[in-house]
Amino acid sequence: MTRRSNPVVMVSGNTSFCDGETTQLTATGGQTYMWRNNYGALVSNTSTVTLSEGGSYTVIATDEYACSATQPVNVVKKNLPVVSIVASSNEVCEGTTVSLGAGWSSGYTYHWNTGSNNRQIEVTTSGVYVLEVTANGCTAADSVEILVHSLPEIVISGDTIITEGETATVYATAAQAVSYHWNTGSNFNYINVTPATTTYYTVDVTNVYGCSSQKSFRIVVNTTPTIVGNDAICVGDSTLLQAFGGVSYRWNDGVMTASRYVSAPGTYVVTVTNSAGYTATASKTISYYGVPTVSILGEQDLCKGENTTLTANNGVSFNWSTGASSQSITVSPSQNTTYSVTITDQNGCRASASLPIVVHENVQLVISGSDHFCAGDSVVLTASGDNSLVWSTGQTGNRLVVYESGDYSVSSTNTDVCVSTATKHVDKYQLPTVSITGASALCQGESANLTAVTNESVAYAWSTGANTNAINVNSTYRDQYSCLQCSGVKDGNSA
Repeated sequence: MTRRSNPVVMVSGNTSFCDGETTQLTATGGQTYMWRNNYGALVSNTSTVTLSEGGSYTVIATDEYACSATQPVNVVKKNLPVVSIVASSNEVCEGTTVSLGAGWSSGYTYHWNTGSNNRQIEVTTSGVYVLEVTANGCTAADSVEILVHSLPEIVISGDTIITEGETATVYATAAQAVSYHWNTGSNFNYINVTPATTTYYTVDVTNVYGCSSQKSFRIVVNTTPTIVGNDAICVGDSTLLQAFGGVSYRWNDGVMTASRYVSAPGTYVVTVTNSAGYTATASKTISYYGVPTVSILGEQDLCKGENTTLTANNGVSFNWSTGASSQSITVSPSQNTTYSVTITDQNGCRASASLPIVVHENVQLVISGSDHFCAGDSVVLTASGDNSLVWSTGQTGNRLVVYESGDYSVSSTNTDVCVSTATKHVDKYQLPTVSITGASALCQGESANLTAVTNESVAYAWSTGANTNAINVNSTYRDQYSCLQCSGVKDGNSA
């Protein structure tokens, strides 16, 4: 007796699928097969089974020796994502935007037939809009139809050109119109009006879909022709002349339009022909406004670091080269600069002016030299900072010899720079007075005290080399002691 092994059963195919779809599973390893569901019911007796429901399935494979094996398979049917399009409106008028969107859930992806992958979109045209929502590999779709109705196309007919004093009847027509409203207050599809001059009228029309549009038009009243425009212009400018009162126009210089620009002074005549063939003329004389004048007031020479206020002396509006728009500006240039302003006068005419400002370098003068000296002497003061100098004494140059006490100042005569005046005070000190007291004669072997007497605070220098106010001398030899009054005796201020 031969013992045989049971067959090895293998199952291939997707074991999960989306609701509304099917999946196929194929078993191998046997010659015959039986598929059963979790209730034991036979589903298929072939190797391949097509399933439309999820659950637990079993396949039994039997080989040629009648040996069999069982293989369980768990099949999952996935729910489709829930999708429902919400529209802000299903019917709108042309020019209105409709918002379309679906609810949000984590893991959902969205795709519209417009190409958008956003959950919400905005549309402005009629059509069927489809949204596909995918979640967990399953896709569901929803669609919505949007109707965009055209606005009424209004056609105006009737008397749009009349003669002064006539009554005009004007009609408004539009497809599927249900209501009318004129700016005169009428709610009919027509109006009867008697305008004294050319007048604009407006009508609003609403159709069966509730869509509205507006149409404006004018009724031309042929009256005595007139020319509207400025009586004067600025030199270099132009003005618009508009003729009214007819249907055709011819100016004395050949222009054939009702409106035209002119840039030269003179008398302009227009011949107007109305709808009845009547012709009349009107004229207008154009002159030049006076040319505005402007100048800039302000300092033209500044020291570096200084500022000045520049004022335009004319105009009602101002445009400075600095960007300012006031009549006056304050400037502090660091180098030579030209400022300009363009003014506009009460007639709208413009003029410009400029002002160059020269910026001078700052020079600091310094006086060096001693601020004191003794009587009979002098001191030399030296000024630096510039080469063109004049002293308060009238002397010129960089050096000044001083013999008297006083304040000495120096300034520059150089007009190309900005300099300050430097001042120095110098004192002349008087020489101190001194006398020597003590014995003027000694016997040999004796000594005596000599004292220098002065009423000033001084320093002392004896011929013996001592520097005190008193010394002791003896007579071991004959000598003459003296206290020097000029070069030897000096007070605290002498050189």
